[in-house]
Amino acid sequence: MTEAWAQAVWTPKGQDEIYWLRGDKNQKTVSLGSTMPFNFSGIKGLQSFEAQVGTAEGFEGIKGQPVIVRGGYECELNDDTTHGMHYKLGKDIEVWNKNEHKLDSNWTFGFQQRFNSAKLQGSESPYDIGFSMTYKL
Repeated sequence: MTEAWAQAVWTPKGQDEIYWLRGDKNQKTVSLGSTMPFNFSGIKGLQSFEAQVGTAEGFEGIKGQPVIVRGGYECELNDDTTHGMHYKLGKDIEVWNKNEHKLDSNWTFGFQQRFNSAKLQGSESPYDIGFSMTYKL
């Protein structure tokens, strides 16, 4: 067998939660994670978390340990505005932020931002910032 990954998923009956355990032979990792809804002061959305452990020699994660943690959330702030934030903590730190707002029935404005600590000492900026404007017929 040259390429393989296996995944077990559990969705408890009557709940909106998902739990998983994944093994990836190619990347030589084992991951454990969950996705669940949240309601914070009337703002509803989904949040996910995952821990990934590297089993191969040289896998670098948090502070030299073979562990990477990922997570994030997506939510609707109101009928017109969505917001999401995601992160990856490993050898380096990456954070993504994405927002969209419907201006009217056709136009949507977006703003995205990304930070990657791996680029702090390089010639590229560790920050990527983008804007979008979408028109739908």
